[in-house]
Amino acid sequence: MIVTWFMVLLFCTLVFRSFVGGLLGMFPIALATFINFGLMGFFRYTSDIASAIVTGIGVGIVVDFILHFLFRLKEEARRTDDIPKAVSTTIGSEGSAIVFDTGSNVFAFAVFLTSFLIPIRNFGLLVGFIVINSCFTTLFITPALAHFLKPKFLFGERKAET
Repeated sequence: MIVTWFMVLLFCTLVFRSFVGGLLGMFPIALATFINFGLMGFFRYTSDIASAIVTGIGVGIVVDFILHFLFRLKEEARRTDDIPKAVSTTIGSEGSAIVFDTGSNVFAFAVFLTSFLIPIRNFGLLVGFIVINSCFTTLFITPALAHFLKPKFLFGERKAET
């Protein structure tokens, strides 16, 4: 997990040309993963190769969510010059796409719940959980962090100072 998070941090730092951008991109991934492992612990699911694969799939999905969300937020912030309006517009546009994407992924992996093999069922259940967690962290935690931190890579110099 640490290697995965480091790679995402490095990737997002390069993409956004900002270490804060890397952290903002990595945080929802780490949180979604922690939530998923917490659910696994709650339901007494032991870690195995399937849970490692699920985490990899979840990281891939949430990176996609985060990149789309943050790039759109950056566009809206520069266009409107108003952080709350930029967040609202981004959630209204990218948020809808992320929610639909979440639904399609959850339904697609829900097919595994019909399997007679318990590991396959668990795989479908865990992927569904991490996709939902990724959606939640992207649409609720990321905008709150962006609004609170006001990073320069998103809002420019003027917004970062206010």
